[in-house]
Amino acid sequence: MPSIKTILVLNVILAITGSLSAFEGPYVITSGANGTATYFVLMDRLAHVNQKVGLASAMAVVLLVIILICAMLQQLFFNYLFRDADDGVAKARKKAKKTQRRRQRVAAGKAPLFRNSSPAASDAASAKEVA
Repeated sequence: MPSIKTILVLNVILAITGSLSAFEGPYVITSGANGTATYFVLMDRLAHVNQKVGLASAMAVVLLVIILICAMLQQLFFNYLFRDADDGVAKARKKAKKTQRRRQRVAAGKAPLFRNSSPAASDAASAKEVA
């Protein structure tokens, strides 16, 4: 599940947005008659039949706010749901930090030249070679 979190979140956002903005089906089948009008069908009727474009625009802004609130609530829900999930990023960052520390020690000359030796032993060996 953590690896498909992004896809899952996107699909849920698109499903919620699509359900709030359903227009074609209800309009083609019933034209919003007998109380079957969706929010978009009502906006279309207000804008094109009743010539109240300002009110239809205000309805569109309200729909935008509703969709943004739903998207934020959904994001909070998925963050709560996947709070303990590990997608491998934390592990990769930890490994990268460890590698960076090793490189810094080698660059500073504090790291052993060989894996099984200590820095003091490598310093003593290099001092013997110089003498």
